[in-house]
Amino acid sequence: PFGELEAFTTSGGLSTLPQSMGHKVENMDYKTIRFPGHGALMRSFLDLGLFDREPRTLSDGSQVVPRQVLGELIERTCDYPEADSVLLRIVAQGTKNNVPLIVRTQIIDRFDKENGITAMMRMTGYPTAIIASLIARGEIAERGVVPGERCVPMEHFRTELKARDVQLEEFVKVLE
Repeated sequence: PFGELEAFTTSGGLSTLPQSMGHKVENMDYKTIRFPGHGALMRSFLDLGLFDREPRTLSDGSQVVPRQVLGELIERTCDYPEADSVLLRIVAQGTKNNVPLIVRTQIIDRFDKENGITAMMRMTGYPTAIIASLIARGEIAERGVVPGERCVPMEHFRTELKARDVQLEEFVKVLE
């Protein structure tokens, strides 16, 4: 439903999974999807030093922080579509009770026009708010930096996402 997209390897929310799950995770890819050309564009910005946070002195003696300049230029010139989308897909292959399975879990979230909340706001803010409320209610007892896969009660988390109209779908296929 979104046309052509590109995927490239990034790090992110599940980056602790291989360490947390030890031998249970043999292979993991974490990819970001964007419009075609996005990865090359970001790579060009990186190669030019436009993500650098340290001030640089220009030929006229003035100083600029490349990352700050890039951010301001993007804000001024880029037209962000109001109706954004977030696509999340997790595909796991393994065995459960000695039955070989592929499990695919996905979320396709869209801009909430009624409340004026972008999909990106929803998919970053809602999980954060859910986890904060779980901590406040004592439903997450661990303290400090703890990977989510080790401490977040998933069924409760899923229920809270659904209460916020985030549609999480799961598909299970038994392998022959």
